[in-house]
Amino acid sequence: MAPGGSVGRYRYKDDWETPDTQIIGFDFAEGASCSWEGRSCNGKKVEGTSVGVEFYGEKGSIQIAGGNSYKVFDLESKLVKEVKSEIPIDARNTVSPASYLDALHIQNLFNNILKGEELKADVLTGHKSTLLVQLGNIALRAGHSLDINPENGHILTGEEAKKLWARKYEKGWEMKFKS
Repeated sequence: MAPGGSVGRYRYKDDWETPDTQIIGFDFAEGASCSWEGRSCNGKKVEGTSVGVEFYGEKGSIQIAGGNSYKVFDLESKLVKEVKSEIPIDARNTVSPASYLDALHIQNLFNNILKGEELKADVLTGHKSTLLVQLGNIALRAGHSLDINPENGHILTGEEAKKLWARKYEKGWEMKFKS
């Protein structure tokens, strides 16, 4: 996999290290590719929504516009299925756009700890859902595309990029994992 893209910090000139406008392209060894676009400071709607994700496939597409709602389209853009959600999402609220959904995840975590309830969003799923965009941010900071080990997502080449894979912890605050 080789992420690369075009990026910038255009809306605000501040100390954020993450761009507010970003397009990342991913090429996979299997001949598949995908692109990710972030526009965190622009309210312009794309495909009728200002947030969400759209997957385009061989037989149609699915649009997830935030919350628990989604639409499925065939190859002629005909709506095949629509699931609506009553959960309010305010994409322009930079503090807590989906506070209700956040509260559900936090309560689920507490119930997992206290009652053994199954996690709705486990750590591995969270890792997989954010890995690609994090690698895109590393490619931005390193200034070049990355070669990635497809088995574990680790960066194979470029010492500067490899340094950005993990952070340096203060003595006594290092991450420790039990096996």
